[in-house]
Amino acid sequence: MKTLPPEPKPRLGPEHERLSVFVGSWTSEGVTGDLGSGRMQMAQRHTYELLPGGFFLIHRWEGRIGQMDNQGIEIIAPDRSQFFDGSGWARTYDVSVDGNAWRFVGERERAEMVFTNDGDTMYVTWEQTKDGSSWTVLCEVKATKMRARR
Repeated sequence: MKTLPPEPKPRLGPEHERLSVFVGSWTSEGVTGDLGSGRMQMAQRHTYELLPGGFFLIHRWEGRIGQMDNQGIEIIAPDRSQFFDGSGWARTYDVSVDGNAWRFVGERERAEMVFTNDGDTMYVTWEQTKDGSSWTVLCEVKATKMRARR
């Protein structure tokens, strides 16, 4: 039987702190790319919360794409993401950040999420590929952080 070396204890770092830009409730509106059936309007509500300990972010959403309900959950780490939606899709993305821009890159889809300097607005573009080299717009979305009422 093989013996594994001791596993290092996870440690919080600045990369985990950067996840906090997502934390909160968001509303989003946008439009799909022309995926063969025309462009469709999108409207969703998103919540992002840090899992206790601060290592991972939980992202839940629900809303509509055209006439279809759309909901799902995602677990985001500073370097990767696991995505599952109510239509049965499951995706894994490599995550990177450069300033206000976050990139999620998978085998068939990729996204860029750009935050305004105040962190209250996020502009999102998702793209997809069928051949691994040419990319088409899947959707373009503007998300606005909801502020707590006083």
